[in-house]
Amino acid sequence: MSDLDFTKHWTSERTRKKQTALTKLSNGLLKEVVEDPFSRELFELEEIEAMKVAAKALSNAKKKFAHIKEKKARNEKRQEQELAAIKKECKTNATQILDSLNSNPDTFTREQFCLWVTAANFTSSIRTPESWELDINDNMDNHYLENDHALRQRHVWSMRDKAQKVLEECLMKAWNFSFKDESWTVRVPMKQAISDIRNLMKHEEYAKVEKRYAHLLEPLEAYNREVEAIKRRKNIKSI
Repeated sequence: MSDLDFTKHWTSERTRKKQTALTKLSNGLLKEVVEDPFSRELFELEEIEAMKVAAKALSNAKKKFAHIKEKKARNEKRQEQELAAIKKECKTNATQILDSLNSNPDTFTREQFCLWVTAANFTSSIRTPESWELDINDNMDNHYLENDHALRQRHVWSMRDKAQKVLEECLMKAWNFSFKDESWTVRVPMKQAISDIRNLMKHEEYAKVEKRYAHLLEPLEAYNREVEAIKRRKNIKSI
């Protein structure tokens, strides 16, 4: 039993609703007319027989939609599993790219900063950061944390998380969803997609970003040095 052409791009939920509507029509004809002695008196025998035929036809159509719904549900589950695996792969590779530049989650380097903004610019990402998102001293005069260092640390965590999301989005572009095959297909090999992101550090846009945000990179690097100094002091005390 093949799919009906007009249901080609329907979801399983839309198909289920159509199945339910046909079921109600079929059951309604039988219960409210054909099998109801009072309602039957309103119709000629030929009309009652026609309704029986219509109810049977509706029931058969319902079965077709039930089959289509089950097939679409299986396809949707497979597609969800494919997408989940792709997202997991992109997340892992995005993390590795960031960690290759700096694996310390409590700091955010010049290279990570510039790659983040450059990648966002190139992908026309909705995640393109606003200026305040790039400022480690944002809201410094109005916060409830124990000290300014704690606020800067939170900003760094936020920067890293947003950079991660942008790189994941870049890597996701290596895939396309094929409506013809009803599955995710490779547009660009993942190895090439990763290389393309790394090569952004050699692009002129990267240099422009570094120059454009020099006033924000300076306090960010000062914070990084402070973190490293705190770490060194702790190491000395532990000896």
